[in-house]
Amino acid sequence: MRRFFRMFAATFAVSTSTMLIYRANVFFFVCFEIFFLAAQFLSVKLGFDLAGGNVAGWTREQAYVLTAVNGLSHQLFICFFINPIFNLAGQVWNGQFDYLLMKPLPPLLAMFFHGQYAISNLPTLIVNAVAVVLLLVAGTGGGPLTAEKMLVFSVFFLVGVMVRVSLAVLCMAPVFFSERLADVEEGFWSLASLGKYPLATYPRGLALFLTFVLPIGMLGAFPAETLFHETAPLRLLLALGASLLFCVVAVLGFKVALTRYQSVNSGV
Repeated sequence: MRRFFRMFAATFAVSTSTMLIYRANVFFFVCFEIFFLAAQFLSVKLGFDLAGGNVAGWTREQAYVLTAVNGLSHQLFICFFINPIFNLAGQVWNGQFDYLLMKPLPPLLAMFFHGQYAISNLPTLIVNAVAVVLLLVAGTGGGPLTAEKMLVFSVFFLVGVMVRVSLAVLCMAPVFFSERLADVEEGFWSLASLGKYPLATYPRGLALFLTFVLPIGMLGAFPAETLFHETAPLRLLLALGASLLFCVVAVLGFKVALTRYQSVNSGV
C-alpha cells in the first residue's frame, strides 16, 4: 500500500509541474473560475434581493458561503475522483476493467489508484478554496468562528466529499449489469445539483429525505449550516451517521454490481 501511495505522490508531482509549464492555460482557468464564481454570487444576490433579503431563514451572505463550500467540494470531486469513476463505463465496455481486477487491491481502490487525475482543474480548486477561506475569515453569515465550529464544519465538509464520491460510485454501478448504460452519470449530476440550495427551501419531507436517506444536503448545505445556524447536536449526529451509512451502502452496492461483471476472458 505504501508503494502505491509513493507512486501516486510522484505522478501527482510530475503532472502538476507539467501543467505549470503551460502558464497561459493556468491563467485562463483561474480567470474563468473567478468570473464563474462571480456570476454565481451575482445570481445569489439577485435572487435574495428579489426575495427581500431572506430565503427560508437564510441571508444572502450565508448563501454566499453555501455557494463557495459547494463549489470547493465539487472541484475536489472533479480533480481527484471524476475520471476514475466516470471512465468505468468505457472500461467495462472494452474489457480494461480486467486489468484493474489483477491489481493487488480491492477493485474500488484500484480504480482510484489507476485513474487519471484532472490536474488541469487544480487552479479552479485553489480559487474555490481561497473563496471559502476569505468568507470564513470575514465571518460572513455567522459572526466570529470558534474552534468548535471549524472542527464541526471540517468533519461535515469531508464527509460531504465522501458522500459526493459515494453517490457517483452508486450511480455508475449499474454499468456492470449492462455495458450499454453509458449515460448513467447524468443521474449523478441531477442529484448533485440539489446540493446547491439550503435544505430549508425544500418541503419538510423532502428536506428530511435529503438529510437522512439520500444525504444530498451534506454536499454543501449542511456543512455551511453548521457555521452559522444553531443546530441540535442530535440532528448533527443523526445526519452524520446517515451520511456514513450511505457511503457504506454505496460501497456494498458497488460490490454487488461487480459480481455481475463478465470478463472479456470469460468466453461470454
